[in-house]
Amino acid sequence: FKNGKQGDMFVQKSPAATVSVLAQALLELYDSKSTIQEIGIRHGEKKYETLVTSEEMVKATDLGGYYSIADMDQPPKILMICLGNICRSPMAEGVMRHLATSEGLSVKLDSCGTSGWHEGEKADSRAIQNLKEHGIDINDLRSRGIRHSDFDEFDYLFCMDTSNFEDVTNLAKSYAPEQTHKIKLFMDATHPGQKKIVPDPYYGGDDSFEKVYQLVSDACEKIIEDLKKG
Repeated sequence: FKNGKQGDMFVQKSPAATVSVLAQALLELYDSKSTIQEIGIRHGEKKYETLVTSEEMVKATDLGGYYSIADMDQPPKILMICLGNICRSPMAEGVMRHLATSEGLSVKLDSCGTSGWHEGEKADSRAIQNLKEHGIDINDLRSRGIRHSDFDEFDYLFCMDTSNFEDVTNLAKSYAPEQTHKIKLFMDATHPGQKKIVPDPYYGGDDSFEKVYQLVSDACEKIIEDLKKG
């Protein structure tokens, strides 16, 4: 877009990164009070677009931001990540699934661990019991380790703590460096830039799992709220 007219722009980057490039270019063309009605991108046969204001576009300059882009052909794909995939990330997956269903939002969900220590196992019995008390069933979930294909398959890779974030980022740099913008610290959804984490409850008691539930619920509600905005 230039002087109110639509134009073409070719960028050798991922769709989310292209949104960032467009946002930066538009911010140079329009003053901060402007409202940009639409950024549209075609990537192969798929159409990506986002409706943004100039304020929201500032967020998009952080290579993908959180929710700066939506694939118009598919529901958003979210991967929850912790260490062993038996406590925090399956709880986050279960809560997100429950909330998305309640809100009528179509989302593809999965969870994994940075380790493969519990491959094929059910979630920790305390995690299962805690969510059961909140009306959420995660008995069907099974642990798995992260895969190289996850970086291409998912739109958002939410890490429960800074150690998970560093491990996943380092793995992405080796196998899919163009996808690192998808990796987010989960609690940035409610505490942006504060490096707040979801603590591992494995060596704690029932109260530790309840604390995880409360943190996860707050973050999932915010993520769903933002996804619904498009």
